[in-house]
Amino acid sequence: MSNNEMSCAIDDLVKRLEIKAGVIEGGEKIAWGSDTALMREAAYCLKTLSKAKRDQARYKKLRTLNVRQFGELYLSNIRGEGLFDDLVDELIKQ
Repeated sequence: MSNNEMSCAIDDLVKRLEIKAGVIEGGEKIAWGSDTALMREAAYCLKTLSKAKRDQARYKKLRTLNVRQFGELYLSNIRGEGLFDDLVDELIKQ
């Protein structure tokens, strides 16, 4: 399944991960590779959540800037001093 085809239903994913962990802990043998799709789905969801958290932090930072500060950020980007998102990330770190 490609990343574009995956959805990120966290509650369902957590339930399936807990079931799989219980099966393994119980000593039950599982077919080799049977959990690969589940692990890929979990990794995709973690990446998606991480990106959403990062994007939310960027948005929150941008909302706190006044017009002058935003203008300076914009000009820095236009002058080629960095990608806009990277410049915002630097502001977050300060």
